Amino acid sequence: MSECNPRKTRSYQLQWDEWGMPIISSTTMSGLCQGWGFAQTFLNPNLLLLAYLRGQGRSAEYVGAHSDFGASNLTKQPDGVDFLQSDVLVRSLQIPQLADEAWSNQDDEVKACITAFVTGVNECREEYPERFDSRLRDVKITPKAVLGHTLNILIGFQMMLRLPTIATWMQSKEISLPSWQDFANAGSNNCAIGPSKSKEGHPMLVINPHTQWDVDLNTFTEARLELTDGSGFCFQGAAMLGWPMPIMGCNAHLGYGGTVNTQNGITFYELSADNGQFELDNTKQTLSLSGEAVKVRTDNGEQEIYQHMVAYSSAHNAHAIATRDEKLLLINVGSRGNVCLLRQLLDMMRAQSLSGFQTALKQHQLPLFNTIYAGRDSQDQSSHIHFSWHSLAPQREKGSWEDWWHVLDGHLSANIAKGQVSYEQLLKCEDPDSGWLQNCNDSPHFATLPSPFDPADHPDWLCPVFSNIRCQSFSRILAEQEQFDLDSFTKAKLSTRVELAFRVVPQMCKAINEGHTQALQACKKVLASWDFHTNPSSKGAYLFLHWLLNLGIVDTNASPLFSDSYDQVLAADPERHMDSLLKPGKIANMTHALSILEKAAEILTEEGHALDVAWGDVLTISHGKYSFPAVGGPGDPMGIISAIPLKPALRPFIKGGALPANRIENEGGETFVMVAQFTPEGVEGGSLVSYGQSSHPDSKHFGDQVELVSRRQLRPFKITKQ
Repeated sequence: MSECNPRKTRSYQLQWDEWGMPIISSTTMSGLCQGWGFAQTFLNPNLLLLAYLRGQGRSAEYVGAHSDFGASNLTKQPDGVDFLQSDVLVRSLQIPQLADEAWSNQDDEVKACITAFVTGVNECREEYPERFDSRLRDVKITPKAVLGHTLNILIGFQMMLRLPTIATWMQSKEISLPSWQDFANAGSNNCAIGPSKSKEGHPMLVINPHTQWDVDLNTFTEARLELTDGSGFCFQGAAMLGWPMPIMGCNAHLGYGGTVNTQNGITFYELSADNGQFELDNTKQTLSLSGEAVKVRTDNGEQEIYQHMVAYSSAHNAHAIATRDEKLLLINVGSRGNVCLLRQLLDMMRAQSLSGFQTALKQHQLPLFNTIYAGRDSQDQSSHIHFSWHSLAPQREKGSWEDWWHVLDGHLSANIAKGQVSYEQLLKCEDPDSGWLQNCNDSPHFATLPSPFDPADHPDWLCPVFSNIRCQSFSRILAEQEQFDLDSFTKAKLSTRVELAFRVVPQMCKAINEGHTQALQACKKVLASWDFHTNPSSKGAYLFLHWLLNLGIVDTNASPLFSDSYDQVLAADPERHMDSLLKPGKIANMTHALSILEKAAEILTEEGHALDVAWGDVLTISHGKYSFPAVGGPGDPMGIISAIPLKPALRPFIKGGALPANRIENEGGETFVMVAQFTPEGVEGGSLVSYGQSSHPDSKHFGDQVELVSRRQLRPFKITKQ
């Protein structure tokens, strides 16, 4: 049993499964939210309250400017959290004021759900005060604080790709943006198959966000929510820390998940201003300036005041977030006015058909994410899978993707984009002939094969075309296997296959001959017998990892290792699209590749390991007090679907590459995993939360599901239609 006893109130009933997942039932949706608020707060006490304080720009007021790791259980981040800089950034963007405005735009049901969620949060605080840091016991949590937190997180997710843009503009000067750096390396895998790819004709879905295990704001919690009002509503899924409703999961009819996509809803402007005055097309304009007094708790419990000036340009609808050489860096967030995502999420959870789900999507409140759907319509049991690429970017009338990705001259009105991308402009694909859909943070053009989208049909500035080896690995599995049952589909999701090795190891082994050193001969023997997986017993994977770490790669396609590149035109070819999964594949400089392999062998020898040391003998996956042999590994550019975060020194580093939006997800890995099959009777499958349901270090659920990850085992679940 969980450490929290079952509870029954007038509004909800709360049970716990053996892994600490809350099972909440109520006659009303607001009752479910109230129970969910209680459960989340019990599982993540200090993290949750501090997330709400950060969304108000008031965290330093209660706990000080910075918290080191493990300080009173305030954070699980190794380097602690810079709460003062987080507060300054939130104040600079005027997120508290945005939350006030957003509250007035919520409908009565959403307001009731958020209010009930807050009631549950405060109930837990009253009943279990010992679980909270003493400095947080007087914190007042309001519905607007919850709403402000969700808005802050959505901006953070959009900013994860733009941090290099800021760093370039700052000319390598240090800049601390903790509210955004927390999201810098998030990734995800999702896929779906339709009835033609299923042995029993059932659509299936994989949901698999890859966020950092040791970042507070990225913490996921799973729950099961069931209405007892006769409607038959039951939903199992996961929410990010402090969110009042799940953002992914499934009901008895359908399910959906999201992956981080490359979109440009953020626009940066450089502006020279003198005492709040600047020129726009040679016409004088005025910045709106307002002072913010940010309170900071000192070590002795007193408070200091940090004075901060907020600068806003109504002409750009943008706020200043940094300065350099007396110039301002302004940020325009295209989705700032789209504040009703919680309404959309509620309708997505309730949908019972693809058309109902699409009606919810058309509310167009998602500022980012690729969404993949699978399910059976409730009325006629017809099966569908669906992909949609989301953005709330400004409507731009000129230029390419890279033109708008850079910092723009804020003195020219021609650079100020107006309007917003419409739902009709988004890239969407329904029931492809291939019978499958996937996304692993690649562009939508590779969502299935043949490629479902022609770049010529969309503006150059809307969505770049790019692929990665991880997505090609998933595509190969989905395309090459004729049909799946639930077990084999789950096995595909949990694959530890190293796609990169399939491309390069045979080439290197062929190139090594009797004229090469004994060290290379030994490497050849090990790699030739390797199973090209990263299971605990896999021998050769650790040697391959060190070879990769020393190559100096720059992107998710391992450039400059290869002389060729991915090919969208080939991927769109009706006859030859499978050949696109072989690109990139040709080693550009074999001499260099082999010299690095010899260096990797030296490293293993210096570490005291045999070249054929088993993966699980040298690597572990750990969280809290739990530690098990590693299974899986870095998703990029190894192409491993079952991605896990290794210790930092063993994570391949990606600098960016040719595409300005390129990033790496190797800081994170398997987070929330759900595999679901939709039958006429309902949904069945399995799920897990890799690092466990609780972030409280004293909880037995702080890391207990790492064992499931190591065993490649999901916790079974089932929802039956009523």
